[in-house]
Amino acid sequence: MAGATLEVEGRVVHEDCFDEDVIAELARRIAAAGGEALFETNGATYSLEPVGVEQSFLLGAGVVHGVDQMRVDGRLRVGKVCINACNLARVANDDGFIDREFELCNTGGQNRELSPKGIDKGVGVARALAYLGREGNARTFGFGDSGNDLGMLAAVETAVAMGNAMLEVKAVADYVTDDVAHDGTVAAMRHFGLI
Repeated sequence: MAGATLEVEGRVVHEDCFDEDVIAELARRIAAAGGEALFETNGATYSLEPVGVEQSFLLGAGVVHGVDQMRVDGRLRVGKVCINACNLARVANDDGFIDREFELCNTGGQNRELSPKGIDKGVGVARALAYLGREGNARTFGFGDSGNDLGMLAAVETAVAMGNAMLEVKAVADYVTDDVAHDGTVAAMRHFGLI
C-alpha cells in the first residue's frame, strides 16, 4: 500500500492506515460528486462506485457504495486510495482537505494516488531494512515505473526503471531495463547477476 504496510511472511508487522474520519470524509465527498475511487486495505481492494454501478473498473475489486461496506471487524483500515484526476478535482474543493490529509502522487496519465501524510514506498523500504536488522541499503534493488516509486528508488542502493516508466522515474534510475511486457524485471535481475 505505497509504504503504508510492511508484511513479512504473510504477517503484517507494521501498518499506517488513514484516520477513519479522514477516509469517511473522502468517501462522502466522492459519493456526493458521483465519482469513483479504489480504497486499498491489507485484505482487499474496494471500488467505491455510484449507486447503480455494480461492476468495478478494476477486476477483482469489490464494489461498495459507502464507507461502511469497507469495514472489516468494525474497523476501516485503508492505507491507499487511487483516484483519477477528474474525480480528485471534484472532491478537493478549495478547503485544503486533500493537501492537509494526504500525500498526493501522480502515477501517470490521469491516475493519482493518495497515501497517509509522510508515507511512501521509501518509508516502506526503510522499515523493511530495520525489521530485517540491516544497517544501510547495501545490495538493495528497487524496480519502478511510476511516480509512486520515486521514494523507494531513492531509498535503495540500485534504482531500476522499467522501459515503460515515467520520464521522472527514468531520470533517477541507475539502470533502465526492458518494459514490463518484455520481462524487464527478469532482464534486470540477470544484468545484475541476481538470477
